[in-house]
Amino acid sequence: MTIKSVMNKVKSASRSASKSISKKNNNNILNNFNGFNNLNNTNNSNTKSSHNVEIFYYLIMTSIMLKCVSYIPFIVKIYDTHLTMNIPYTTLFLELVAYLIIIAVAISKRYFVQALFFAIFIASVLYILFLKIKHEKEENY
Repeated sequence: MTIKSVMNKVKSASRSASKSISKKNNNNILNNFNGFNNLNNTNNSNTKSSHNVEIFYYLIMTSIMLKCVSYIPFIVKIYDTHLTMNIPYTTLFLELVAYLIIIAVAISKRYFVQALFFAIFIASVLYILFLKIKHEKEENY
């Protein structure tokens, strides 16, 4: 069955239905004709909610990317000054545990892009931990 024949059937169904049914019901008949409800959904509430979900997805992804980038100046400052006295081990440990839990959930749900960003978080925290251990002896005057 070609697209042209399907469209002709839709047109003929809409013409016959429009004679006896209101315009609102006509849209429902067209949407339900031969499984077109998945391809041609004109329900405003579904379109609006899927649009909102898409916006929230991009907002969340943008915030995750900004969080990844936010560690870079912090790491550079630690690397240059060798000062890690104000970074407690508990903070680093809790961040590692939190990111490990989040990455496990992301991988189990097959959110591989998010898992990649959380892996960057883990690498950043591990590097800060490495710098803290490395420079801790220098700080104890």
